[in-house]
Amino acid sequence: MSSVRNASIFVTFRLKKKKAKVAQPALILQVSTQTVYNWEAGSSWPSQEQLTKLAILKKMGKRKVQATLKQLADH
Repeated sequence: MSSVRNASIFVTFRLKKKKAKVAQPALILQVSTQTVYNWEAGSSWPSQEQLTKLAILKKMGKRKVQATLKQLADH
């Protein structure tokens, strides 16, 4: 998968989630915010494991994302 494709997947996710802050998906994906910026810029791309998580995350509704963030914050 090309870096352009990876960036478009992530941008689509952020737009779908009403411009979610980078820190939110980064927390769920267990990567740094800089990593997310690099994916979006196309200067690096997610591993196969991260792509799988991205695909799952992309299908999640806003409420599920918020519940997941709350659960992570409680730990």
